[in-house]
Amino acid sequence: MPDSSNGPERRPSGRVLSTAQHAFQALEIIAQYPRGIPIKALARRLNISLSSGYYLISSMREQGLAESGGVRMVELGD
Repeated sequence: MPDSSNGPERRPSGRVLSTAQHAFQALEIIAQYPRGIPIKALARRLNISLSSGYYLISSMREQGLAESGGVRMVELGD
């Protein structure tokens, strides 16, 4: 039985862009940590390499979706 505690079960409907999925998942994860989450922990939760995590956060920062929350920490942008 699917775990409904995280909302409705999501099923991909055709082709998906993994980078976009990771960005949306990152936003959901970062939102759970108002004081920020270490990029290493975020990358682990997304099951991506640390370098990919840094590239993802860099792109999100450029768009104003994330900002530095301290040394190697990230939080949601304003």
